[in-house]
Amino acid sequence: MLTLLTHCVRDVDTAYIIRHNVSMSTTSEPTLNPYLIGNFAPVTEEVTAFDLPVIGELPLELNGRYLRNGPNPIGEVDPSAHHWFSGDGMVHGIRIRGGKAEWYRNRYVGSTSVSTSRGTPDIPGPNWNGSGTGPNTNVGGFTGTTWAMVEAGGCPVELSYELETMGRNDFFGTLPG
Repeated sequence: MLTLLTHCVRDVDTAYIIRHNVSMSTTSEPTLNPYLIGNFAPVTEEVTAFDLPVIGELPLELNGRYLRNGPNPIGEVDPSAHHWFSGDGMVHGIRIRGGKAEWYRNRYVGSTSVSTSRGTPDIPGPNWNGSGTGPNTNVGGFTGTTWAMVEAGGCPVELSYELETMGRNDFFGTLPG
């Protein structure tokens, strides 16, 4: 017997579903992983956009960046085992100044996994817990620097103002691994 969810997705590109978010249940019927579809689906592209449209008004006095960090796997994942807390970090940001949204950009937080996926050398800095993924939980600013962080014990990754990875950084030697 087909599940209601299976009926609902029949008209969707079946190859895409199988490749990205379908696993087999114990009854051998396809089931969707809720963390790989809709608002939880991984973002597949890094984007930069300028001069964003604003609906309403942004206060002229509001100046700075609004940033967020979250898990976003860069490669294929096993839909039967994937959880939305897993995956490489991706930081999203909006630059606000003078009543305008000047830019939006999203960038993967550098890590062994991101470097391997891109075919580039691993990012510099100490990787004291051997984690393959980068920090995927928090982003914060300290004394003019921007940091991607995770509570799970991995080394923070320093980011540029434009959210590009600079490297793992143990707060300039003050954070023991």
